[in-house]
Amino acid sequence: PGIAVFDGLSTADFYAFRASVSSTILATDFARHASYTKWLKDHAELLKAHREGTGEAPPPLDPKFECQVLLKCADISNPAKRLPVAGRWALRVTDEVFHQGDVERTLGMPVTPTCDRRTQSRVDIQRGFIKAVGPFFDSIATLYPGLRPDVDRMHRTSKKWESYSDAKLEESRLQDFDQLHPMTQKREQDSFP
Repeated sequence: PGIAVFDGLSTADFYAFRASVSSTILATDFARHASYTKWLKDHAELLKAHREGTGEAPPPLDPKFECQVLLKCADISNPAKRLPVAGRWALRVTDEVFHQGDVERTLGMPVTPTCDRRTQSRVDIQRGFIKAVGPFFDSIATLYPGLRPDVDRMHRTSKKWESYSDAKLEESRLQDFDQLHPMTQKREQDSFP
């Protein structure tokens, strides 16, 4: 109430803005992940060839597409976070996913395979997710070199997930969040608490 952000827009501008926001949000749908990854990989290869002097400059990215890609980065960014934070979010996400499977089971529906706590491992889900999003982030780091340290951290973190178990991940749930908060520690280390 009292905030009229869109009052200054014409009807046409409002609908154009709304369409832009909708398409940006829809870009986070994981069903579209493969097509975004392929397009980014192709564009990154052209850009890399141009930087190395072996190819022409690719066309600039469409600003709407860039917005979609950047929101998608934020949406799937957990593997690029420092491991203590990534671990906490992995627990939260798998709690939600497993709850969905529990509801499906209770309703007599077929349980979505990833959502079945009886057959899935939290750590395996995270490993699979990192494997799925890794090529996307590698292309992003080529297009936006400032993100390379985060992508490199994701690859280091991926290797650490290989030696992890669900039991060890659950142990981190029991630790006090204040121990992980950046204001109470000089710097989080790339390991679970």
